[in-house]
Amino acid sequence: MIIPAETQEGGEWQLLLAKLNDWLGGGKAAELWGQSKGPLKAFGLAILALLLLRLLGAVLGTLDALPLVPGLLELVGLLWLALGAGPRLLRSEERKKLLTTTQDAWKSFSGRG
Repeated sequence: MIIPAETQEGGEWQLLLAKLNDWLGGGKAAELWGQSKGPLKAFGLAILALLLLRLLGAVLGTLDALPLVPGLLELVGLLWLALGAGPRLLRSEERKKLLTTTQDAWKSFSGRG
């Protein structure tokens, strides 16, 4: 594209501004933004998830570096498992109910149910 030479200085700038105003006034920018809203949102969510995972990794790394914390967290996990799952797994009816609930949740999650 050849830009016509003008006698006034800055004529190219005025031409560029006129073309930009025509493009923005024509609604092409709004249409382009509407088309790219979905991918931009997905990209933003991916960046946010990555940042949250990095932050979680840093917190867990800090907790792991403290002398007693990993052992205490393992103990808390075992206690939670014993107190939470123990009563549910002692009786046959409770085991069947827990197994059925887990299978139904898996079928719902995988789309087979």
